Amino acid sequence: MKILLVVLSLFTASFYQFSVKSEVKKVIIQDSVSKKPVVLEGDFRSLKGVMHKFSCYCFNGGELKTKEGDKIYVCFPDEKVNVSCTHIKVKGKYVTRKNAPGANNPCPSGEMTYFEATSYVCK
Repeated sequence: MKILLVVLSLFTASFYQFSVKSEVKKVIIQDSVSKKPVVLEGDFRSLKGVMHKFSCYCFNGGELKTKEGDKIYVCFPDEKVNVSCTHIKVKGKYVTRKNAPGANNPCPSGEMTYFEATSYVCK
């Protein structure tokens, strides 16, 4: 009986922690979609010129993986920016963009929230 209670308690605590963590992330993202500037840091992999689902929302961007293991899509609005570093610190905000493709656009319709960088520093 005690083992069952301990397992149940651990499961409940883990589930609660996961739920709280998810809710906190949602609040942070929703809050920063408004106006607050945010700074993120992590390993970066450019997707510029790569056929990827993110390409339907941003031409010049990539994936940032934080030390917590979160993968965040980052967009650089200036197409001339060429990010060649593997570890990066970016400042910007979260934005949500809807995609409604036309007849000549191969991208599906949808919506995505991603990070729009206003500045970056290679680390």
